[in-house]
Amino acid sequence: MGDLSQKAAMDAAWTRWIPNGEGPVRSAVETPMPPGDLVEIIVIAALPGEAQ
Repeated sequence: MGDLSQKAAMDAAWTRWIPNGEGPVRSAVETPMPPGDLVEIIVIAALPGEAQ
């Protein structure tokens, strides 16, 4: 996030989108962002049976 003071707003949007207790693990860090960008979302996914 470009401004960690906005985390409460991000959390509110997240809980409207993902039912409580159903979402993946997540974290928030503050880092410089290009002008106009608010968040960067990085996703790592795996299919069942694919892990070695």
